[in-house]
Amino acid sequence: INTVNGSCVFVKNGSCPTFVVSGEKIERITCDNLPVGVGTEMEVTEKYCKFESGDEIIMMSDGVYDAFSSEKQLKSEISDIIEKEAPEPAAKLLKAAKKRIKTEGDDMTVVYAKIVKK
Repeated sequence: INTVNGSCVFVKNGSCPTFVVSGEKIERITCDNLPVGVGTEMEVTEKYCKFESGDEIIMMSDGVYDAFSSEKQLKSEISDIIEKEAPEPAAKLLKAAKKRIKTEGDDMTVVYAKIVKK
């Protein structure tokens, strides 16, 4: 993330979608290539975007992403957390995912960042 002008490049390699919350809109940033270790060739996808002050970025491991029955359900949970301006949004999303899983075993990680231009 360029902290002067808000431009950003996501370098993704078969990972779960990243979600960018801008106002009431939730944008999905994804790639179509396979994750590391699957196949013999490694392809990296670069996605460019520009952030405004107040935009929020949520990244997660597949353990969190897969805990939700649909992406619609996941986006609804993200929206609820953001709307309520909950403290520690990453911890809140992780807790919500843990409530939904049937069996333990997959890693579960959430990263949250809020863009603040000064």
